[in-house]
Amino acid sequence: MTSPPKKADHTIILIDDLPSYRRVALLCDGVLDQFWIDDASNPLPQPGAVFAARVAQIFADHDRATFELVGSPAPPDTRPQSHMASARITADQAKSLKSGQIIPVVVSALPREGKPLQVKIKGDVSPKDLPPQPQLIHPALDALALAKAAAPDAEVISDDTGERWAQYGCDEALEQACKAIMPMPNGAVVHINTPPGAAVIDLDSAASTLSPFDLSCQLLPVVMRQIRLRRMAGPIVIDFPRLTPEQQRKLHDMIKAEAKYDPEKPSLHGFTRGGLYTMARPWRRNILSQELTVDAAASGRAALRLIRRHRHLNIQGGITISIHEKGLNWLRADGAEALKAITADLAFSPQFRSDNAVQTAVVEENA
Repeated sequence: MTSPPKKADHTIILIDDLPSYRRVALLCDGVLDQFWIDDASNPLPQPGAVFAARVAQIFADHDRATFELVGSPAPPDTRPQSHMASARITADQAKSLKSGQIIPVVVSALPREGKPLQVKIKGDVSPKDLPPQPQLIHPALDALALAKAAAPDAEVISDDTGERWAQYGCDEALEQACKAIMPMPNGAVVHINTPPGAAVIDLDSAASTLSPFDLSCQLLPVVMRQIRLRRMAGPIVIDFPRLTPEQQRKLHDMIKAEAKYDPEKPSLHGFTRGGLYTMARPWRRNILSQELTVDAAASGRAALRLIRRHRHLNIQGGITISIHEKGLNWLRADGAEALKAITADLAFSPQFRSDNAVQTAVVEENA
């Protein structure tokens, strides 16, 4: 019988810094397991941030209330997403809350699928300790703190050059985690579909010669890691190969063991009569593919990393980078300070060529 999963023997927290932008990767035995970003340009409060919030409106019939997180003279309907939030409330809370009241709330989930920022009323802060106006009173944990909470004993490595990031193939792993199809070394194929609503994971034996149970045991750690890494949330359905009731019970125990490493603590519902495994994972952060969408800022930061690597390798002469026009515009505007910081000690000025056929940025030539 296949043994249940065990905790990784060696974990590493890898930090990749750019000015005002930090990527943090958690690797277990050299495999990317979780990933976080600190982006100083992102105005949205992150899960875990605590606010003294003003009650805006109460919708008792819907067990909901809205809150102002930051004082603003603008009407509620015209304020930025980062200034307003919604919370589910009980019948008793609906009776006790008053419009204009200042109460403590904690951010529980980022906006998604048309829903606003979500908060929960925090009951362990005394009203007398709150400021008179809505404002942030305790920030959320940053990316490094989240990584340390997930793996307290991990070795922390600051990758100032990007060499370790490349060595462990972090970018390749992130790219794969945004794809719907994952071919496996054993010949099987994992299909992951994450539309709005329930997510569906199908384990296809394809060219694998393993038995259904052995294949399921081999693929289970991969599937649970992808759920964490992709930040899948809401109802999740896993279609394993056909298993006997006894094999289903063994696999359920293995899933429970794997779920202990998930910081979101999913609810495990088990196998249905039809043989589908179901679980639910709370929504908190943006799914990985949404956070890694290639945009102007991502293109500009890719160029910054190329300049950093050029400097680290001590390549003689200048560097010319082909970059999408939107990325070049970002470097000239919002990214200007970051570019200045990266190039401050260079003996030359990097050259850029606008090329809309380039998705992010590439080194064109060495001058």
